[in-house]
Amino acid sequence: MSWLKLQSLFRSAGLVLTLSAPVTLTACNEFGWNPLDPRYQASAEAEKKDAVIASVPPSQLSYSLSVFEGGSSIYDEYVDVENARIERRRDWSGNVDYPARGGIVTIQATGQGQVTPLQDPADAQPFWPVFSHKTLVFEKLFQSENALGGVRWRRFTVAGSVCVMFTQTLIGASNIPRRNLAGYYCAPPGTGLSEGQAETVVQSVRVRDGQS
Repeated sequence: MSWLKLQSLFRSAGLVLTLSAPVTLTACNEFGWNPLDPRYQASAEAEKKDAVIASVPPSQLSYSLSVFEGGSSIYDEYVDVENARIERRRDWSGNVDYPARGGIVTIQATGQGQVTPLQDPADAQPFWPVFSHKTLVFEKLFQSENALGGVRWRRFTVAGSVCVMFTQTLIGASNIPRRNLAGYYCAPPGTGLSEGQAETVVQSVRVRDGQS
């Protein structure tokens, strides 16, 4: 049916038929952003991460152990925006003459959040990819005190090294668990690590907030 015939039919029914151009929503373009644009989404995600980081002061993680002098360390930081968590870690490698290795990781809640306290140190194994697909043989559980409070630890052996793994939860205001800490230390293969030496490692842990 032609356009003229359609118009005639609609006029007889008291209606007016018109053609109009497609409507285009340009408000987002006028303001310079589009919420569906991947670049906008990436920018929004970055802003959220920056807000989480800004809400938690920097932390310096360290062992007060001379065995890492002359070695190297790597720092990493991961922000979990969805769960309002920030994970910070540092991993150490000793010098060529004494190739010990170790690591410390903290998982801290932001805002009014809290963490689930860590319990058995053996459960902290997944924090370190270096132990993936390896069998760790854990020994009995100990509890000691260090500068941060109570800490649980176990010695374990892996690939010819004797090591220690430890966990503790740092309690904030109103007795709320705000931050979990876990760490490990492995003596070079063949050198051993007594229970007393393992406790010394655990007691040497330092976390200095406000420093990076």
